[in-house]
Amino acid sequence: MVYEQFNRLVQLLLYAAVLLAIALLVIAARPVHRYRGSFPLNPAERAPILDDWDNPAAFVRVTHLAAVELPAAWNAPEFVCMEVRYERGTAPTALRFDDQLPQALWDQRGTDDLIVLPRDVSAFIFNGSQLMFIQDALIARIEAEYRIRARWFGTASLILAKNQAAETLLCYTFIGSGTPAIPPVHLLRFTVENVAVARAPALYVSYDSAQSETSVLKKVGIAEYLASLVMDGSAAVQRKQ
Repeated sequence: MVYEQFNRLVQLLLYAAVLLAIALLVIAARPVHRYRGSFPLNPAERAPILDDWDNPAAFVRVTHLAAVELPAAWNAPEFVCMEVRYERGTAPTALRFDDQLPQALWDQRGTDDLIVLPRDVSAFIFNGSQLMFIQDALIARIEAEYRIRARWFGTASLILAKNQAAETLLCYTFIGSGTPAIPPVHLLRFTVENVAVARAPALYVSYDSAQSETSVLKKVGIAEYLASLVMDGSAAVQRKQ
């Protein structure tokens, strides 16, 4: 009787060891992605978005950073606006980790084009407000009033082929319990959709109207802001003929 119990115990231990070995093999075979944090992005700096092996998935450069004020009669909030240039890097694409459920898809990369979606720009703020991109109705009004045509970030996905670059106009504000407004301080992080991003650049944005001479953001009217983009030869904004 004791001998049979001992044999059964040994069998159970062997079964457990086999199952553990199989589980470890599965874990080792499946790609493991670990996000290692953000690093500072300075305006006009060309900064990489890095994958697990420190290969650049893309390069990001932010210019024309400002707090943009719309006409008072429009009853619209101020927006943080910037031109963002994305350049395709060399990191291989991959499916998003959440989409890789069947083992057959673990090594599948999907398209070689780099995809950037609105959710790939995220903000960190301490007062609980949420990031809100400029809305389509306001975009249409701006383009009609100031006779411009722009590639607005957040209205469509951005797709970059090999060696391709694109500029986009990013404008956003924050919504909370009260009127939409630009907070005194926030972080804006840039990632991409179809690369396992391990490190991403983050822009530190400060805005204090009482100390505007030392703030990152300077307030400017929408007409002046768009004129500066056109004058500087922006690829994100053009005048309508």
